[in-house]
Amino acid sequence: MNILVASVIFQEYLDNKTKRRAVERELGIIGEAVAQLLKADHEFPLIFAKQMKGMRNRILHAYDAVDDTIVWKTVVMDLPLLLKEVQVLLSK
Repeated sequence: MNILVASVIFQEYLDNKTKRRAVERELGIIGEAVAQLLKADHEFPLIFAKQMKGMRNRILHAYDAVDDTIVWKTVVMDLPLLLKEVQVLLSK
Protein backbone atom coordinates (compact mmCIF):
# COMPACT_ATOMS: atom_id res chain seq x y z
CA MET A 1 0.00 0.00 0.00
CA ASN A 2 1.51 3.32 -0.94
CA ILE A 3 1.83 6.10 1.60
CA LEU A 4 -0.83 8.31 0.01
CA VAL A 5 -3.45 5.56 0.13
CA ALA A 6 -2.45 4.70 3.70
CA SER A 7 -2.77 8.38 4.67
CA VAL A 8 -6.25 8.64 3.18
CA ILE A 9 -7.40 5.45 4.91
CA PHE A 10 -5.94 6.64 8.23
CA GLN A 11 -7.72 9.98 7.84
CA GLU A 12 -11.01 8.16 7.16
CA TYR A 13 -10.38 6.17 10.32
CA LEU A 14 -9.76 9.36 12.33
CA ASP A 15 -12.86 11.02 10.90
CA ASN A 16 -15.19 8.15 11.78
CA LYS A 17 -15.82 7.73 15.51
CA THR A 18 -17.86 4.56 14.93
CA LYS A 19 -14.94 2.91 13.10
CA ARG A 20 -12.50 3.98 15.80
CA ARG A 21 -14.70 2.54 18.54
CA ALA A 22 -15.27 -0.68 16.57
CA VAL A 23 -11.52 -1.14 16.04
CA GLU A 24 -10.85 -0.43 19.72
CA ARG A 25 -13.54 -2.95 20.71
CA GLU A 26 -12.04 -5.65 18.49
CA LEU A 27 -8.55 -4.98 19.86
CA GLY A 28 -10.00 -5.26 23.35
CA ILE A 29 -11.51 -8.65 22.50
CA ILE A 30 -8.24 -9.88 21.02
CA GLY A 31 -6.33 -8.60 24.04
CA GLU A 32 -8.74 -10.32 26.42
CA ALA A 33 -8.38 -13.60 24.53
CA VAL A 34 -4.61 -13.31 24.77
CA ALA A 35 -4.84 -12.47 28.49
CA GLN A 36 -6.97 -15.57 29.12
CA LEU A 37 -4.54 -17.67 27.11
CA LEU A 38 -1.62 -16.39 29.19
CA LYS A 39 -3.54 -17.17 32.40
CA ALA A 40 -3.85 -20.77 31.25
CA ASP A 41 -0.24 -21.00 30.03
CA HIS A 42 2.24 -18.29 31.10
CA GLU A 43 4.79 -19.62 28.61
CA PHE A 44 2.51 -19.68 25.57
CA PRO A 45 4.74 -18.80 22.58
CA LEU A 46 3.13 -15.62 21.24
CA ILE A 47 5.73 -12.90 20.69
CA PHE A 48 3.21 -10.05 20.86
CA ALA A 49 1.09 -11.44 23.71
CA LYS A 50 2.14 -8.89 26.32
CA GLN A 51 1.73 -6.00 23.88
CA MET A 52 -1.80 -7.11 22.95
CA LYS A 53 -2.69 -7.49 26.61
CA GLY A 54 -1.27 -4.01 27.27
CA MET A 55 -3.25 -2.56 24.35
CA ARG A 56 -6.42 -4.10 25.76
CA ASN A 57 -5.75 -2.56 29.17
CA ARG A 58 -5.04 0.85 27.66
CA ILE A 59 -8.22 0.77 25.58
CA LEU A 60 -10.46 -0.49 28.38
CA HIS A 61 -9.07 1.54 31.27
CA ALA A 62 -7.61 4.74 29.84
CA TYR A 63 -9.97 6.12 27.22
CA ASP A 64 -8.45 9.58 27.46
CA ALA A 65 -5.00 8.13 26.79
CA VAL A 66 -5.84 6.09 23.69
CA ASP A 67 -3.58 7.28 20.89
CA ASP A 68 -5.23 6.79 17.50
CA THR A 69 -1.84 6.61 15.79
CA ILE A 70 -0.73 3.74 18.03
CA VAL A 71 -4.04 1.94 17.54
CA TRP A 72 -3.72 2.32 13.76
CA LYS A 73 -0.10 1.09 13.82
CA THR A 74 -1.27 -1.93 15.81
CA VAL A 75 -3.96 -2.71 13.22
CA VAL A 76 -1.74 -2.22 10.19
CA MET A 77 1.55 -3.64 11.44
CA ASP A 78 1.12 -5.76 14.56
CA LEU A 79 -2.12 -7.66 13.91
CA PRO A 80 -0.87 -9.21 10.65
CA LEU A 81 2.19 -10.50 12.54
CA LEU A 82 0.01 -11.86 15.33
CA LEU A 83 -2.24 -13.55 12.77
CA LYS A 84 0.77 -15.28 11.16
CA GLU A 85 1.95 -16.42 14.59
CA VAL A 86 -1.44 -17.88 15.44
CA GLN A 87 -1.74 -19.60 12.06
CA VAL A 88 1.64 -21.27 12.53
CA LEU A 89 0.70 -22.42 16.04
CA LEU A 90 -2.66 -23.78 14.84
CA SER A 91 -1.03 -25.70 12.01
CA LYS A 92 1.15 -27.67 14.45
